[in-house]
Amino acid sequence: EMARAKSMTERQMQVLLLLMRGQSNKEIALQLHLAEITVKTHIAALMRAFGASNRTQVVIEAQRQGALPVTELAEQ
Repeated sequence: EMARAKSMTERQMQVLLLLMRGQSNKEIALQLHLAEITVKTHIAALMRAFGASNRTQVVIEAQRQGALPVTELAEQ
């Protein structure tokens, strides 16, 4: 399961962290200086990686699998 987390790009990890904080696609796009469609692409990749069918399931699976180190959650 951790192989999934290790295969995420740094940008996908950033998107995941902001998803975990409940931010919308638009908010994530503004914060990361991305187009909203790019955020949607990253979320789609995360959904595939975690076998999730929606953004809420991505967050649940990522937390269940320990996809982000606790230090990253605390730092940001």
